[in-house]
Amino acid sequence: MLETEDVKISWMNLNLKIKNKGLNTNQRSIIYNEFGSVGPKSMVALMGSSGAGKTSLMNSLAGRIEKHIAISGKIYVNSEERDPNTWPHIMAYVEQEFYFYENQTVEETVLFSSLMRLGGSETTDFIKNRTDEIINMLGLCQVKHTYINKVSGGEKKRVSIASELVGNPQIIFLDEPLSGLDSFSALRTLKILRELVNHGKTVLVTIHQPSYQMLSIFDEMILMADGNIIFSGVVDDCIDFYSQCGFEIPEKTNPADFFLNIASVDTTTPETIEESNKRIEKLKEKWAQSRQEIQILNKSIKLIDGKRSSRFTFINLLKRNFLDLLRDKKYLKIQIIQKIIFLLLLGLTYINLGYSQDAIQSRVGVIFFILINSVFGTAGPLLNIFPKEKRIIQRERRSGMYDGVTAYLAKFIALIPFIIILTITYISAVYWMIGLYPSAGRFFIYLLIQASLLLFSIALTLTIGTYSPSENFSQVLGTTIIIIFIIFGGSFSNPNTIPSWLSWIIWISPIQYGFKASMQNQFDGLEFICNDNDPRCIESGNDVIILYGMESPSIWPCILTLWGLTVFWIFIGAIDEPTINMDEESNSEEEKSWYKRQKKMHKSGIKTFYPENLLNKSIYNLKNLNTIFANKETKDG
Repeated sequence: MLETEDVKISWMNLNLKIKNKGLNTNQRSIIYNEFGSVGPKSMVALMGSSGAGKTSLMNSLAGRIEKHIAISGKIYVNSEERDPNTWPHIMAYVEQEFYFYENQTVEETVLFSSLMRLGGSETTDFIKNRTDEIINMLGLCQVKHTYINKVSGGEKKRVSIASELVGNPQIIFLDEPLSGLDSFSALRTLKILRELVNHGKTVLVTIHQPSYQMLSIFDEMILMADGNIIFSGVVDDCIDFYSQCGFEIPEKTNPADFFLNIASVDTTTPETIEESNKRIEKLKEKWAQSRQEIQILNKSIKLIDGKRSSRFTFINLLKRNFLDLLRDKKYLKIQIIQKIIFLLLLGLTYINLGYSQDAIQSRVGVIFFILINSVFGTAGPLLNIFPKEKRIIQRERRSGMYDGVTAYLAKFIALIPFIIILTITYISAVYWMIGLYPSAGRFFIYLLIQASLLLFSIALTLTIGTYSPSENFSQVLGTTIIIIFIIFGGSFSNPNTIPSWLSWIIWISPIQYGFKASMQNQFDGLEFICNDNDPRCIESGNDVIILYGMESPSIWPCILTLWGLTVFWIFIGAIDEPTINMDEESNSEEEKSWYKRQKKMHKSGIKTFYPENLLNKSIYNLKNLNTIFANKETKDG
């Protein structure tokens, strides 16, 4: 395990507020005017009841604030302000819900993270050795060749930690890493984190009601209530702090439970709510009176040059996407079965259409059905798959692995062979079974039209998935857009009869361009059989084209327009919006003068954020805790 440089993160006048929409200018505060610091080489528990603000504080320090939240104040990494460009290379963030490609093995998952973080600065052998080292350290050797969807919850949690550790981060944030784990797995995870601290890491963990054994693993704790820090320091000092506030810990009581019970709001009755608020206010006031000025660590940080070429990143993303699709047996089976069913239904229903008058309607119908089936057959599965995959992409982008354009294009290109080959194979068989235009030239142009529409469908679906917050939303939005395109596609209504105020939709409908090109490709030059006594007989395929309003634009402009629409949707979907909000608002004069004072300090003094009367105690002094639990052990024994 590589050693890490000393890193301390400090914050001053930190405020988080929810931005209101519309005319309402009032903003609800999540965190109000907070000061604090973490590190270096320390393991800190961030604790508080639900809604206390612990996750919000961690997200603000990690630079993971959502766009609807405004942040102000200053955050420092050692002696410098946090830099959005370098910060992702210094820190790692392990989310509570960590999403994976389920068809990748543990080793492949960790190796990919290694390649994305170290590929620009280290050799392949070094990266593989680093991957093996991290896997061994986290006890994942036995499952390294197991697919992610086959490993346990505790093992998944360790895989998530391994994926972040491969870049040798200097500070690690973990949001509820013990949630969903049994006591053995939770304790094992904390011991692994403790080992990281022993190698020089700074670790900040949000944790909910840890046991005494778990709590003793931490060096320090930060306790929050109602959006404020009410204590920061060692556990033993927190017992003294509560005692000074009039709250004595009973014997045989888990300190974490005691701290949280006092700092939580009991909503049983209005009286209990009022009483709880009074307790919390008392803790806030006492802490505000006793806290000391924070000192920064005057030590620069050396950064590894982890820049990778765009080609390197793209190739590795493409490999992962292609491998994931190839291993997704369920998706492939559904696609193959669907194509076989439609091949049989269309082939047997429209077999040998011929050139009678009745065959005209059948030809038009089957041409249009193949078009909409290509669109829906492509979009349907992807509208479900990609929104889930987007969570992985967002996490990796926040970690600085790649940008949105590269991720989008890699996914787009990986899908092409799977979708194009399957669909074109089935369409080719249908083409000759039902007896469409018997010409090799027409056949290949028809396949080009279908392939162009399939490319558009992939781009449209990925873009919808990119901006959709959930699978359900993606399905509803995608289906609605496609149905609108179908309505204005030219089969259900003649484009020449659509009202002028709606006719503009025709020109953005890919179905319309695909249908026009297909109709011209299949009907131009055809001759149909007429009965002598039928005055409405249509003899020429060109008459059919005119009847349906499909005469312009011609085939090649339609194909080029489909390509243009595809590029447009790719551009919309691949817009590289920032995924990390680390913009702090301007500083007050107090903040500026504080920073100037700190810059003048040339010593590396590390003064933690303790109450004044508790500063002289050792962070490993747990005499009060030992006394409390010694009494229990004596009585139990």
